[in-house]
Amino acid sequence: MSKDRLEELRKRLSELKARARSDETNLSIEKLSELFGAIQALENSAENYCDSLAQPKATVDLQALERARRKLTVIEAIEGMRNPSYFDEFAATLAEHPYALPKALFDAQGREIVTIDLPNSFGKPQFQKERTDLALAILYPGSFTYRYYGLPTKIETGQWSQTFVARLRMHTLSPSPIFKVEKNGRKLDVYKPIVLRARQVDEENPFICMNCLSLAGLDEGCYHSPHIRRPLKLPSSSPITQNQELQREESESVEMRAPLDSIISKVTYLRNLKVGIAVLGFERSVPVANRVTIVDYDPPIGVIMETKGITFRVNIPSQFLESVMQRTPLVRDVVTQILAKRISDLLSENGMPSYHLEPILSGLMHSIGLDSENVEVETALTSFSHTGWIKDAVETTFAEGAAYYERFAVQQRKLQALFDAAARKPLNEAVIRTELKTVLMHSLAHSLLIAGCVTAGCLPTDLEYLIGDDEIVLFDAADGGNGSSEMIFEFCTSKEPFEIAETAEDTVREKTYRPKFFDEAFAELLLPCQQGVTERIFHRGFAAPNHEEIKRRYIGLERQKESYSNEYQSISNIGVENCFRSSIGYHFALTHQLQPRQADRLKEALSICLHGCPDCLVLGSKCNEGGFMEKYSVSKAILDEYFRYLTHGVTLDYSVEDSVIESLLKERGVVILTERITRETGNEAGETLLTRVSEFSGRGIDHKFVRFAGYWVDSPLEIDEIRYDAMLVLV
Repeated sequence: MSKDRLEELRKRLSELKARARSDETNLSIEKLSELFGAIQALENSAENYCDSLAQPKATVDLQALERARRKLTVIEAIEGMRNPSYFDEFAATLAEHPYALPKALFDAQGREIVTIDLPNSFGKPQFQKERTDLALAILYPGSFTYRYYGLPTKIETGQWSQTFVARLRMHTLSPSPIFKVEKNGRKLDVYKPIVLRARQVDEENPFICMNCLSLAGLDEGCYHSPHIRRPLKLPSSSPITQNQELQREESESVEMRAPLDSIISKVTYLRNLKVGIAVLGFERSVPVANRVTIVDYDPPIGVIMETKGITFRVNIPSQFLESVMQRTPLVRDVVTQILAKRISDLLSENGMPSYHLEPILSGLMHSIGLDSENVEVETALTSFSHTGWIKDAVETTFAEGAAYYERFAVQQRKLQALFDAAARKPLNEAVIRTELKTVLMHSLAHSLLIAGCVTAGCLPTDLEYLIGDDEIVLFDAADGGNGSSEMIFEFCTSKEPFEIAETAEDTVREKTYRPKFFDEAFAELLLPCQQGVTERIFHRGFAAPNHEEIKRRYIGLERQKESYSNEYQSISNIGVENCFRSSIGYHFALTHQLQPRQADRLKEALSICLHGCPDCLVLGSKCNEGGFMEKYSVSKAILDEYFRYLTHGVTLDYSVEDSVIESLLKERGVVILTERITRETGNEAGETLLTRVSEFSGRGIDHKFVRFAGYWVDSPLEIDEIRYDAMLVLV
């Protein structure tokens, strides 16, 4: 209404009141009063409207409305919970992107959102909004969750039991790929999930097929006999991911303290890192049946995150790789890891479950002589290059499967095709050398991630890693970052003296778990695994060394030997350097005609720490290769050799002249004194090293002082001796 129309309305109302007051109208007092009340109300409304025209136009704050809607959604969820704890979700509604705080407070808010569709939600809201990065971690197709209404929910996959490939047609994905990843020499398109369909599981103990591990009665199903289905708890699963760097923006760089500067030449903070997270499939495991299978996605799904990171430039000299190529036990194990990866890739291609990996790998190893204790690598490679081994591998695999595995349902045609395909791929020194570097880089990535968690005080789920040709990248596993990488870089190194506290002889809990600079935490992880060292010393028949932690573990092995005397004797006969290959499958048990119970006990005893254990290197499902293939992707033994090789230049025998030690301290600022103990040397010799260290501690050199920085015990894989090592630094 314009102002002119408003003035006209006022004039007419005034005329109406004047006429009502005149005697011309014959209205009663009551009617006249009602008329004047209505005119007054109309005048007031007109005045209010006139005032509103002078005010600025109101705007709708859509973001505020969205935050209010999310608050109401969270409040409704809290009211439906018996014991609510939704602070992180509620806090996420109070701020706008980008923001990221550590998980100790609340989850970071991502920019990418996926919808979870629950069509049978029994009157509850059908659609749930989740961060895409969170969904790919815990709500990927094939996973189970109790996140919604306290009932078990499954993200659908469709049927995959025939090919072990889940075709994600039931989900809504982006119309075009968002990035590409490379797997087994092929470029794969990765699509962003928009809507993921889910369904609630009616039973907490559904029937699971013991052949393919699929669930009966849901979207998966299978055509195997109903007689091999068992009612079990919901299986556990984990995603198989691959990270792809897309873009980076580098910031400042620092160098680590000696001796780590020879391993990591430079550390650079990435203020902005764009990375693609691809989920290629998932692992499903049924612990009761001791079975694991891998299911691939068609197509892979993923998300692009903008986060923070830190890159480590790694120095791997070619001379080191050549030196390892001369270490026969290590090379034999690397060849085994290569064959394991190839078989794993071929299993799904031939429609076979992943838990058949060990018996098939064991049959192949036996057929080319790789299971022999003293086989030369060249001999095994020559045998592999001739396809005559395939027939023997098929026979050995079936013999082992029939003797030691329940329901070894493998078709001979598929097994023959798998071995034929494996034989067509080359296996030579160049392939082994490449795999050596790959395994070492992956092992370093695990150590860097664990050290990062120690320094930043975060969980392994808060960090991810990328492996390049000569660098490793750690980055925050949240869109926008969560502060972990920034804290790692801030406390990467120090001008203070280098100190390794975890292996000190007088370790106490307060000292062990004190905050550490990153390079100190990383150095401790590069030291030999105490469990592995103890097992090598014990099985070689040495007496317990003069080190409290090693001695404690040694006593534990002595107690176990009372129940595993025959198995421990077999390890001594085999040799600790052959335990990894002997623990795969049951080829050793088959050769020695052991009963199933004996074979299981020996297999358990053979699982000593050579290439990694939970004490040193193992990340489980956090490994990019997945928990099932992790032991074929990392090697603590190779990592130990790498550390010894790069610290060789600062390592001296404890008995050298003082002038030699002082000269090296002046040059490098660090020295490692070592004392070797053989069977002819008593363990009291270890005290000699500590005496030597005490002679130098506090000594002044060029206006600086010598400080004791760490002490550890070692026992190299192929050398029949114990080594005591002590580090001195100049401060």
